[in-house]
Amino acid sequence: MRRVALGMTTRKRTDPAPGKKPPSDAPTVAPADASGDRPATQERHVLPVVEERAAVTTHEVDKGGVRVSTEIVTEDETVETELHDQTAELERVRVDRVVEERPEPRLEGDTVVVPILEERVVVTKQLVVTEEVRIKIDEVTRLDKQSIPLAKEKVTINRIPPGSGEDAPSAPTGPGGDAPAHPDSRR
Repeated sequence: MRRVALGMTTRKRTDPAPGKKPPSDAPTVAPADASGDRPATQERHVLPVVEERAAVTTHEVDKGGVRVSTEIVTEDETVETELHDQTAELERVRVDRVVEERPEPRLEGDTVVVPILEERVVVTKQLVVTEEVRIKIDEVTRLDKQSIPLAKEKVTINRIPPGSGEDAPSAPTGPGGDAPAHPDSRR
């Protein structure tokens, strides 16, 4: 808040002392004519000019300040996430098939077939597939709920009264920190 003090200066002309010649712009009176009704020449009147001048000064007034503090608040929030699980189902199938060379694992639809081999002693040596392990892979989608903590900032604004002795900001700032705050926001 700024306060304005006004000062006034008045200038006024004064009559000269007796025996001194009046200034050239002072009023003079011509002698009257013989009839005494009017002066022989017209009177000349000088009016003093008065002028007022304003002197403006300002000073700062302590209007208080604000203190802004933040606080971390933790809240639980439930979130939903789709999770994919894979399960394997094993099935052992007896085969007892003689083969000439080692067969590779193969894929039949969504089932992986892994041959299990053994050597058997006979008059001749034969490679026999004794069984196969069939692995069927199923994919299941399920909905999973979990509670997780999330952090937020909570803003608290405290008014500092004038003359409290606490440090206050020199100039209030707006939300961005670079523009002056709205005058209503300091109340």
